[in-house]
Amino acid sequence: METDRETGTRTVVVQLIVGGCCGPTTSPFDDRVEAVVRQAVAEAGVPADLRCLSINEAYYGAVPPAVIERLAAESRGSGANPLPVVLVNGEVASSGVLPDIEELKTTLRNASS
Repeated sequence: METDRETGTRTVVVQLIVGGCCGPTTSPFDDRVEAVVRQAVAEAGVPADLRCLSINEAYYGAVPPAVIERLAAESRGSGANPLPVVLVNGEVASSGVLPDIEELKTTLRNASS
């Protein structure tokens, strides 16, 4: 959650981590996930800042190391690709699947309060 110093408006930070290594290049699945996230943000009615990140950007500092470590451990344990990942205020909201839009809207609303 970020707060604008001038207006005092609180904004939910939504990060979408995709598999592109050198920039936020996306696969068709990543594009579908991004569309669901954008729709959920619009329908949730909360101020949100959506940031699309490559896995390299996430790994090299755009995401807290604990989140990266958790995703890597889950991937090692299951063998499943955790990407794309949707983070809401630094917490994993979705990983490796197309997020349920209603669940994501609930997560966004809860994160804004």
